[in-house]
Amino acid sequence: MKWHNGWKDDEMMNDARKIRVLVVDDSALARKLLVSGLSRDPQIQVIGPAGDAASAYALLVRERPDVITLDVEMPRMDGVTFLKQYMAVYPTPTVMVSLNNHDIVCADVITTSCAL
Repeated sequence: MKWHNGWKDDEMMNDARKIRVLVVDDSALARKLLVSGLSRDPQIQVIGPAGDAASAYALLVRERPDVITLDVEMPRMDGVTFLKQYMAVYPTPTVMVSLNNHDIVCADVITTSCAL
């Protein structure tokens, strides 16, 4: 048991609201790994996995997550385009996730984030 500023971990969790995370990735394996890893932290509540931008938007509107993990490359609508659309309406801290290293995509994400 760890102590933080005089509080035990379990006492802190009773008083603190969990961080609500929406996981968005078209890969079922990536969603499973992210949900599994995030769910291990007692301070995090995964409010749902979404396999595409349309289902992610529905969850975003209904659940209002605190944080979104968002795949960069998805079919129908890529993550950067989706990021630009929802940040205009529902600004939400977002962690971009990619299994590929694309400097152009990274630059676009940084530009989008700084412009908001």
